[in-house]
Amino acid sequence: MYYDPSSCGKRIRKLRKLSGYTQEALAERLNSSQSHLAKIESGKEGPSIDLLVEMASVFHTSLDYLAIGMTPERDILKHKIHAMIEFLSAIDKEL
Repeated sequence: MYYDPSSCGKRIRKLRKLSGYTQEALAERLNSSQSHLAKIESGKEGPSIDLLVEMASVFHTSLDYLAIGMTPERDILKHKIHAMIEFLSAIDKEL
């Protein structure tokens, strides 16, 4: 396993969206700028370790998952639950 800024950015974007944050709102919560967060999500820049630690706290996930995509079983279950909630919400809107 190795660190890939593009994959890390994709995971951050996915978690941001699952958590209901806009780039602007998350950047504010992290005391960062929206443009810096956009560069991180696109893989053009890597986040500092301090920012990764803060993101892990905000998203209730591990640094291993954010940095290299290593997912503990608990996080897998949590993401499946979020996906199911989104799916059921979409069905509810159609009804």
